[in-house]
Amino acid sequence: MNWLFGLSLPAVFSRRNTRFHGTGCGPEARLAVVEQVVDATEPKIRMLRGYRERLEGAVAQALGYVDEMVSRIPGVLDINRANFMNDARVHAIFSSVDQLEDTFHQSDQLRDFLAEAGNRELKECYALVCMQKTERTIFGMGLDGQGQILRRDVRQTTVSFSDHQILTPGRSEGDARQALRDCMFQSLLTTAGERMQACRARVEAFRTELRRLQSRLSAQSCQRRSEVTDLADQGSIETQIAAINAKLEQSGCTTAEAWIGQILEVLTHPESALRLQQVHTRLNRLGIKIEGELGEEGEDIELAEVELGEQSPRVVVLAKFPRLEAVAPPDFVREASRYLNV
Repeated sequence: MNWLFGLSLPAVFSRRNTRFHGTGCGPEARLAVVEQVVDATEPKIRMLRGYRERLEGAVAQALGYVDEMVSRIPGVLDINRANFMNDARVHAIFSSVDQLEDTFHQSDQLRDFLAEAGNRELKECYALVCMQKTERTIFGMGLDGQGQILRRDVRQTTVSFSDHQILTPGRSEGDARQALRDCMFQSLLTTAGERMQACRARVEAFRTELRRLQSRLSAQSCQRRSEVTDLADQGSIETQIAAINAKLEQSGCTTAEAWIGQILEVLTHPESALRLQQVHTRLNRLGIKIEGELGEEGEDIELAEVELGEQSPRVVVLAKFPRLEAVAPPDFVREASRYLNV
């Protein structure tokens, strides 16, 4: 199975995907993307006359959709130790400086990117921070509905973030956004591939059942039974065979024409596979959501939620990191234990 199929948002965005140009690219570049789409989904589509022209418009539409989505992702957020205390947004996203540092140091993508020959002198880099947002209802001290009297057992909503991952790093904000465009477009191809795989699996199940019924029909004709029983049984099997043959004809995934149709469906309706919603919330320093127009101090947090297919949405923001903090310091105890066999 192709690696694209069945991946989560972080898994799709963690791949070094083919570079796709955006809506500003010319006809030659778009046709090159068409060929990449065919390679990533079903190369047999090339048997169809005029497949490039049929896919070109859909590719341009999908690239435009992705461009618009990427432009709505907020950033750039400076994430570093100092800003954990100075920037309420960084303080809201990470529960502690330790969690912030662990996010840097545990990122294979970030480590590999910074280790590349052309990036070893970088003092900072840009990337997408992807995380899970959780809201919980608690009861605690807070202002009443008019924002004037401090009361106990006030219903409150806490907002926290977990499972942080750093994805699609780049040398600049533009590089990081381009890498994100590539990943988002690739995710649309993932969806098309998943649908084609699922359809093929259904067809194979139909064919397996068809072979079973045909074997039963052949065996039944060789047996000696009463005429009434034979006719009834034979009629039932033939009815089932006819029904399965009808399903095979309607399956829509056994021909190159059907395959290109499934790809066109995804690329011309990208919102069915990839969605982004801007998220605005106001939090205090304890991570408690400030509702309405209460006079409590807080900070406006602008994030975005990306959703792939039916998966749970993930919160994303573009960020900038200092190299010195992004690279884990050497663990001298661990290194010594390797040589001492401790």
